[in-house]
Amino acid sequence: MRRVLLPILCAGTVTACTQTFVLPYDAATTARASGRVAVLPFDYHAPKGVAPYQILNTAPAVRNASIQRPVDHFVADAVRQELLKAGVTASKGYPATGRSCMLQGTVKTLQVSPIEHGTAYESVIRYVLADANNRSIHDTTKAVRFADVPTDAEIAAYKARAAVAPTAPQADITHHVASEQLSKVLSDNIGQLIRDEDFLYAIARSCRF
Repeated sequence: MRRVLLPILCAGTVTACTQTFVLPYDAATTARASGRVAVLPFDYHAPKGVAPYQILNTAPAVRNASIQRPVDHFVADAVRQELLKAGVTASKGYPATGRSCMLQGTVKTLQVSPIEHGTAYESVIRYVLADANNRSIHDTTKAVRFADVPTDAEIAAYKARAAVAPTAPQADITHHVASEQLSKVLSDNIGQLIRDEDFLYAIARSCRF
């Protein structure tokens, strides 16, 4: 499991109210593939005012979430983990021998947004696969968006937890939910890529060395 510390700043405060917790990432794909791919650094098209290590939170008066490494590095590492789990020989960075396909991409959107009674999580990522001669052989963009609306039982559990630790910031109650959902919106996006028949065909045809 790859873990990244994710401080989320509390809403409605003038002074910093930083909660640091672990953003876990476990490869979840059940797809199978074979081949050799070098995962290169990804680009992150962060919106104006969002730092390279921040995840946009569009909720009013809520600051962006910050992870302790650049978002593009975190995403690239997650892609590599998923490929490895699928059975691909996936290395990190430019291949030393030049005999490997290369996968890079752009994180166009990775954000958290408020909706009625819940939260929406969204990821839009472009993936570009090139052969050993750096010729593009597959170029696709995947998008995932889903809503997380707590059930009555979950709300009751949050309130019970708050009653046990009333001095803890309220945001801490839902941090574990946010971390799980951020991991899921990323994992689901990468999962679309690895289940893409054209992507699998490109690897099978051009990335077997």
